[in-house]
Amino acid sequence: MARNRLFQTRKHQLKKEELGLNEWMTPPWLLEKIYKIFPSGFDIDVASPVGIDTAVKASHCFTHVENGLEQSWDGFPIIWCNPPYNDIESFVRKAFLEMEIT
Repeated sequence: MARNRLFQTRKHQLKKEELGLNEWMTPPWLLEKIYKIFPSGFDIDVASPVGIDTAVKASHCFTHVENGLEQSWDGFPIIWCNPPYNDIESFVRKAFLEMEIT
C-alpha cells in the first residue's frame, strides 16, 4: 500500500516536473498523518504555490508573490513549509533564523 502511494506521488511529481513547475505538492496521504498530530492544521504555509490547489490546511499563506523568505514568521506558532525545490536551503536557513528570534 505505501509503495503504491509512493509510486503515485512520484508519478504526480514527474508530471509537474515535465510541465516545468518547481513546486511539488505534499501528498494528501502524508498530510492526513500530519493532521492527526495537528488536527486544526497550520497557522501559516510559508511557501504556498500560486494557482494550484493544495491539501494543506493553513489559516494564512505566503506565496512567491509575498515571498515568505522576506516576511516575518513571528506570531505563527504552527508553520508548514514545503519549499520550492530549487530553494530549499534558503527556507531552511530562514526557519533557523526565525527559531532564534523566538
